[in-house]
Amino acid sequence: MRFITLDESNIVVSVRYGNDVLSGEIESEVGNVGQRYVDGEFIDVPIEPQMPIETMEEKITRLEQLVQEQNLVQMEVLATIYEEILGGA
Repeated sequence: MRFITLDESNIVVSVRYGNDVLSGEIESEVGNVGQRYVDGEFIDVPIEPQMPIETMEEKITRLEQLVQEQNLVQMEVLATIYEEILGGA
């Protein structure tokens, strides 16, 4: 026998074959993981694209670039202030 489990949105979250129904399961010969049960039918749900997970190396590189950019801005501000001080003296 084939059993499926639906989540609170009526989306199939598991399919299991066995002899006895377990708590929360329903017997069904149709319905695959990721499909939604609507009005007696299982329909495919479009998968929303997810942002890729940033690796630790990518995060370190991104943060190093951010720090370098901020340092450049600070150096430019200090240079401008220094020039103003020298120009006024």
